[in-house]
Amino acid sequence: MVQDRVYGVMGAHCKTVREFTEKELEFLRSVANTIATVLERWRREETQLQLYHRLFELVQDGIMFTDAHGRLLDWNPSMERMTGWTRAEVIGKTPALLKSGKHPPEFYERLWSAIRNGQAFADRFVNRRKDGSEFQVWESISPVKDPDGTIRFYLAILTDLTERERMLEVLRHAEQMKLV
Repeated sequence: MVQDRVYGVMGAHCKTVREFTEKELEFLRSVANTIATVLERWRREETQLQLYHRLFELVQDGIMFTDAHGRLLDWNPSMERMTGWTRAEVIGKTPALLKSGKHPPEFYERLWSAIRNGQAFADRFVNRRKDGSEFQVWESISPVKDPDGTIRFYLAILTDLTERERMLEVLRHAEQMKLV
């Protein structure tokens, strides 16, 4: 029992029918409490993982998760809506499938230099959808490290700027009309 909650039943058997000594009972209680504590921790961790999964699925920004070599491990539904590529189509590929050709090689060299050195990289990207159309995003890429500092994954969060850019263009046009 942990915090007045029963997590299971434990049985103890011996070769002959007899009463357990107080020392044996104390040992069994200690084992049962240890197991209950571990189970409670697992339950809390599972609840936390479920929450993270729901957030990953529901967040409006696109999220990409890659291994240390840049191969896509996961891609949330917002990325599917933003790009037209389904999760199943991109797993195992690299984010290079989004390249529009609008950025010079030096842009990607700066990106990789920063994240390989353990630093975050954020900038405006012009990306390409599955249908070939372009879209603008603000993208933040961060290395995910082990406690010893080893980079294991990269996490990218993309905010679609398409609607914002469209509104800015309307405002620019309106300003030009005022000047005429």
